[in-house]
Amino acid sequence: MRVCIHIGAPKTGSSAIQYFLRNNRSKLEKYGYFYPEHRTDKNDVSGGHAELGSAVIAGDMEKAADTVSGWLQEAQARKLTLLISSEALYGRISEVQELFQGHDVQIFAYFRNPVEALVSNHNQSIKRHFGRLPLVDFLEQRATPNNRGVNGEVFFDWVKVFGPQAVRVRPYNPSAFKKDRIEYDFLDMLGVRGFSARSFRLEKRLINTSYTSGALELKRLLNFVLDPDAPKDSVEVDWALQGFSDKASAKRSAVEKAPVEVNPEVLALLVEGFKPALERIRSEVLENCPEDFWRPVTVVPAGTGPKRSELAEVFQAFSHLQQTIPATVQRIEQKLAELLESKPAGELPFAVLKLANVMGVTFREPSQRKAKPSVVAGAVKSVLSGNAKDADYLRELAKVLAEQGLLEEAVKVIEKARNLRPNGQGIIKLHESYLERLKVQASQSSEG
Repeated sequence: MRVCIHIGAPKTGSSAIQYFLRNNRSKLEKYGYFYPEHRTDKNDVSGGHAELGSAVIAGDMEKAADTVSGWLQEAQARKLTLLISSEALYGRISEVQELFQGHDVQIFAYFRNPVEALVSNHNQSIKRHFGRLPLVDFLEQRATPNNRGVNGEVFFDWVKVFGPQAVRVRPYNPSAFKKDRIEYDFLDMLGVRGFSARSFRLEKRLINTSYTSGALELKRLLNFVLDPDAPKDSVEVDWALQGFSDKASAKRSAVEKAPVEVNPEVLALLVEGFKPALERIRSEVLENCPEDFWRPVTVVPAGTGPKRSELAEVFQAFSHLQQTIPATVQRIEQKLAELLESKPAGELPFAVLKLANVMGVTFREPSQRKAKPSVVAGAVKSVLSGNAKDADYLRELAKVLAEQGLLEEAVKVIEKARNLRPNGQGIIKLHESYLERLKVQASQSSEG
């Protein structure tokens, strides 16, 4: 029996495809496909056939097999091809092979420019996985050509198992889509074209659009307060910000959408680093690939995009939260206030203080810590002394570090001084006093 499986990749328009297929189930049957029903959320976003994907991820292959068996029986009874969609199956090659053994399986997928995929993954980490990293830090951690999540290597694994004729991958790029829509492009892969494709119901609005820059920054800040072990508030925030972003996207054309800006040097290194992987997948796997696919479209060098006020957009997004989920906002404000009370402002991440400013939660501004002039002057005088030795330099440096509150660094420096002058009473006393202060500091932190 023929089975068509759409596996993503993640962040390549899967929600739009799934919404489209779900809304056209009866039309699909007319053209020979059985697409099992699945749910969507308030913003019409879904995980496709998530019950199958979740069972596979959880290792419950018995439950997954029962689900597949029911679908296969229904498709066979109707004499139709089974069509399913789930990004959760993206890297689950052996499980898919086991579940559909003996059937004629075709794999459908889209591949996104790796640089764009990395930026999109950063957005997703913030939206759904409590990510806190700014984009530049995220890229430093993930931006390697060996990142299998974005470099396309996984498709070669699918080809090894199912064969090159059974794996169809197209570029996630509007210029490559049939009639500029991924929904029509997917129908083309199914063999539904021309007038037949135009008979399908297509929503003009986009599904599961990217957060606006303001909504993304607000969610990143909120993640410093939201609890991953109690995700209800985060789900509510995501739903509200997704609705806010979808409405904002509907008001702008694709041309007007602001691209993501990245440091020019970082962007150039990323583009160059992924070129070999792109060239290989373009030459061996991708269908209908445009010549300039190696160049990111939605990511540009910083300073070349339109100027905008991200802070103003953050306040707009927060205003939307206040209007749509006021009870959730009140709970978050309470958690934020408790966090601000738990530690001096100077010991909290800057993002927490920024969030407090956005939400209007008061806090005492941290005072700038400076070394006392007398300590600095004394250190300089000792170091410039004609009789000063290496141990003296280190001792005076340790004093300045300790005065600035950098006790761990002060201990390391004074230990070096003690190694050079093991019997120096002044150095020994300083070392012991710094160690004692560190113990007190650690004790206070554990109690807090």
